[in-house]
Amino acid sequence: MIAKQRHPACVVLVLLCGLVANASTAQDTMSEPKPAEPGDAAPEVQSVSVSAVKDPEMKSYRAMLAGLDAFEKHHALAPRAPQLRFVLSSLSDGSRVDFAHTKLSIRGDNVTIPLLLDAGNGFVLPKNKQAENDNADLILDIRKGKIRGRPDVRTPGIPSDARRLGDLRLECEVRSAIAKAEMNFVFRGALAAVTLGHGLCGSQSMHLGFFAGKNIREITLVSATRRAPLTTFFGPNYFPPISDQSWPDDTLVKFQFDHAASSQESTGPESRSN
Repeated sequence: MIAKQRHPACVVLVLLCGLVANASTAQDTMSEPKPAEPGDAAPEVQSVSVSAVKDPEMKSYRAMLAGLDAFEKHHALAPRAPQLRFVLSSLSDGSRVDFAHTKLSIRGDNVTIPLLLDAGNGFVLPKNKQAENDNADLILDIRKGKIRGRPDVRTPGIPSDARRLGDLRLECEVRSAIAKAEMNFVFRGALAAVTLGHGLCGSQSMHLGFFAGKNIREITLVSATRRAPLTTFFGPNYFPPISDQSWPDDTLVKFQFDHAASSQESTGPESRSN
């Protein structure tokens, strides 16, 4: 089961691995945006009104681009997954967010690109050179500390009560790339030391947690005729064998949920150390 003691560096990594992290206070006003450069793979840049929300959720756009690059680099883990989405959810049942009336945008001094959330509170991040050069931020117009975000990779045809292990491994690479893009030299060195140079997703001593959306009663790993229980879970959180290459990418992580209780989000830790 889950170890109670953790390495201090692991705790630092947990704080940095969340998709929508705390950041400096957003500007209350923005300058007029410039037209997008020709060839940018993103919707036309346009002027929009800026929310008066102070201290909103923010994430560096350049760090998010590192996640997109990781998706492309490691796409062989989930070759049939069509795209990378990011999904937002309330941090706890007591602080539910009305995402239908929440504005999400990429904002810099000279660019504003509104983004739309889909029915599952997810979005696809566009690549835009002007926003990258402007050192823009991804900003959600609610006060920070109320939501959590995560990458979402889905291979078509996987049952609703299961996840494909290769999809989860690719999500891990995206999360790791975003976190490392925001780390300074000291934190990157600490990560290399803790993981013995194997990185977050290849380490045998650290395991990234994932969120199932419902409280879990039982998990079974299934690969062809091989079956084994996975006991590293609590509530809606579970720790699949990301670094264990004896389980191939097509392994299914099959859930049995506790239908008497469900959770929209967890406030528990997202990584652990052995």
